[in-house]
Amino acid sequence: MFTAEHAIRRYRETRRKITPQRIAVFRALEGNTSHPSAEDLFESVARSVPGISRATVYNTLETLRELGEVREYHFQADFRQFDPNTAPHHHCLCTDCGRVHDVHGGDFGTVRLPAGRLPFRADSFSVTFYGHCDRCGGAKSSRRGRVAAHSHSSHM
Repeated sequence: MFTAEHAIRRYRETRRKITPQRIAVFRALEGNTSHPSAEDLFESVARSVPGISRATVYNTLETLRELGEVREYHFQADFRQFDPNTAPHHHCLCTDCGRVHDVHGGDFGTVRLPAGRLPFRADSFSVTFYGHCDRCGGAKSSRRGRVAAHSHSSHM
C-alpha cells in the first residue's frame, strides 16, 4: 500500500530531494483509489499548496513510476492515469463516465499467450472490464460514452 512515508524513504534511498511540494503529491496519492491523472493531482494539490507547478506534479509522478511506487495506465487513448496500488489487481472502466474501479480477487492467473514462437515475451498483464458503473445505469445502460471499449494490456 502506498504511503507518503514510504515514498519519502524511497526518495531518500535514491538520493532525490524531498520538498514540501513533493510531499503534498505523495499525500494526495495516499489512499487514492480514483486512478487520477497528473492534472487531477495538480488540481487537488494546488488547493493546499498554492504556486505548485504542473511540472513538479508530472515529474514527481514520473519518478514514482520509475521507482515502481505507482503504475501508469492508459485506459483511454492519449490519457495517462496513475494507480498508487501496485499490488496485483485488475480494473473495471465505465465507458460512460470514465471512472475506474479496482478488481481484487478472481482467478485471472490462467491468462496465457498462445503457444508457439512469438517475437514477444510477456512480463505482465492486466485485465480491464469495460461496461457501465452503477451510477451510469449498470448493465442496462445503452449509451455510448466518452471511453471507447477495447481490450487492454498493462502491468501485473
